[in-house]
Amino acid sequence: MKVAADGELLLRGPAVFGGYWNNPQASAEAFDDGLFRSGDLGEIDADGFVTINGRKKEIIVTAGQSVESNR
Repeated sequence: MKVAADGELLLRGPAVFGGYWNNPQASAEAFDDGLFRSGDLGEIDADGFVTINGRKKEIIVTAGQSVESNR
């Protein structure tokens, strides 16, 4: 796990998302150098503890539409 320059948590491990079924383009967009882009904003302290501070995109889903807010 590491933190990207924009504060997004990047993850890798056997139980982490492996990719989208039959969608290599979406899978490629979901990873950065083999690490999964979680969409969570956070930090890792000196002891390795992770604090999640928010989401990279806030998504509100209603019955008819979804609205995204980029931070």
